[in-house]
Amino acid sequence: PQVHDKICRSVRYSAGGDKIVVAGFDGKTSVWNREERNGKPYFTLGAVCEGHENEVKSAGLSSCGKYLASCGRDRCVWVYEEVSDGVYDCINVLQPHDKDVKHIEWHPNELMFITCSYDNTSCIFGFDGEDFAVLQILKAHEETVWAAAWHKNGSLIATCSQDRTVKLWSSSVSYSVANKPSNKWYVSNSFSGMMGRSNAYSNSNNVVGSEQQWHEVGDIPAN
Repeated sequence: PQVHDKICRSVRYSAGGDKIVVAGFDGKTSVWNREERNGKPYFTLGAVCEGHENEVKSAGLSSCGKYLASCGRDRCVWVYEEVSDGVYDCINVLQPHDKDVKHIEWHPNELMFITCSYDNTSCIFGFDGEDFAVLQILKAHEETVWAAAWHKNGSLIATCSQDRTVKLWSSSVSYSVANKPSNKWYVSNSFSGMMGRSNAYSNSNNVVGSEQQWHEVGDIPAN
């Protein structure tokens, strides 16, 4: 069936490969379930999530598959929980950015995700057992942050920007007054030379790169 009335902006598989998530400029996010028919993969509509006022720019499922997060031109981040098969309820509507939210990327193992925005920042969100909330706002780029990628073990984030730089973020553990540990992300490395808009990637060989060129990541210097 035709679900989207306007441009489909992004598409991605779930971590298990059994679902596809599509973000549309019609304000909808659709979830498609994989089936096998005559030995060939076939996708059927599983759910449609609505809520954004206009274009959805990016969407994806958590590694466990239980949560779906989407972001859009309305500057909002919507988080849905699958409460039963094919039924997604909104549990959070967050607005941490001042401009369009361009990209969203889930942590490979944990209930965390990162967003990228026209406001030159990225935001890291985490789950506290009941809700998702902003853990940290990453400020280092001078122009639009287009994309982000987590390293496969979640210990490193790469962000790329219109300012033609890629920032590598590492985390360190700090302790609050109540002696409660929390991770704080900081820029541990940066390189430039990117031409125009690019996307960030991470692969199994610890290589982070863009569409234009690749850079080997060595030892990350500590601050």
